[in-house]
Amino acid sequence: VCLIWFYLRQFNANSYSLIFLFTFFPNIFGGIVCRLLNQKYICVITGLGNPFLSGYFKRFLAIFLYRVAVGNAQCIFFLNKNDREYFIEHKIIDNQRTRIINVGIDIKYYMDFPVKPYCKTKRTFVFLFIGRLIREKGVLDFIAAAATLKKRSTKFRFQILGDFYENNLS
Repeated sequence: VCLIWFYLRQFNANSYSLIFLFTFFPNIFGGIVCRLLNQKYICVITGLGNPFLSGYFKRFLAIFLYRVAVGNAQCIFFLNKNDREYFIEHKIIDNQRTRIINVGIDIKYYMDFPVKPYCKTKRTFVFLFIGRLIREKGVLDFIAAAATLKKRSTKFRFQILGDFYENNLS
């Protein structure tokens, strides 16, 4: 209720041509307010998040709220195709208003990346992972990549910076 009130005041006080909403709460509550005010808006789905990994009730509630919130969005951007497919499969959105934003690194491009030039230096190449320590954020992929590179050279160091959540389902 507080977030809806906040967005109502903010969106009414200013004249926006188009509003971009990112992440779960802004997409849900900002989307509902935009819909109420007949305001043009775009949602960016950065990931499904914990509500979709939780029990049936939280997942059901998240699906219902997303259906309401993104119902009038001009466009819904997704950072990955799996989330988009989930939204379409669960009839949260229709396919026509969705787009995929290609983010991240194409690891296939770097599969044959020559390690030797970096091994000739005396400096150690440091890889730093910053993120929550959950599977969805890629920490296991980072660890696997570290193991692969460590076999090829000792000139690499791998560090992880992030919080661990004991209650996280992933």
